[in-house]
Amino acid sequence: MHHSVIADEVVVAFTLYSWPHLNNGEETTSVVLIYTCPPTSLIKQKMVYSAQVNMLVHTAKGWGVPIARRTEISDPQEINDEFLMQELGHSPEASSTSASAGRTAFAKPRGPPRRK
Repeated sequence: MHHSVIADEVVVAFTLYSWPHLNNGEETTSVVLIYTCPPTSLIKQKMVYSAQVNMLVHTAKGWGVPIARRTEISDPQEINDEFLMQELGHSPEASSTSASAGRTAFAKPRGPPRRK
């Protein structure tokens, strides 16, 4: 995998990654929507995902770009060929659960307390 996707400073970002690879000996290209959200991000930045992801997916479909998988990461260093193969369910080692099962899930911020 090319590491040009990885920036020096990790910020909240959406990335549409068109990944050419082999699946069972057949050449294919999958588009993966990667949401990068470091744990140090502000709550407002973290909430952008739920507010904007559906619009981004809809826009991509309008452009004729089918998104094969959506995934969330906290550090761009997590992205490699093995990670993408597992996320797409292409590798023989991929279990029936997502590759994200071994990672810490994205922690959604708590809502405001209820007023009495």
